[in-house]
Amino acid sequence: MIIFLVEFLKNSSKKKISISDLELVVQDLVEDKNLAEGEKLRLKEIIENNPKFIVSKECEYFEMIKPYLLPFLTR
Repeated sequence: MIIFLVEFLKNSSKKKISISDLELVVQDLVEDKNLAEGEKLRLKEIIENNPKFIVSKECEYFEMIKPYLLPFLTR
């Protein structure tokens, strides 16, 4: 499954990311930010149930996750 990303990536030549890459993004975020257990579970739940939501501006984690997406889009 491929997820199409939102407006901030319009200038990127690659505008999609696989679920497995998105899971790696979330894993990196969790490790770097030392998130609380509840936040980790919430992120895992979002990835499993509605992965498109995590890259939407409506997601409370969007601003936090945005910098972690960029390395995956420049491969």
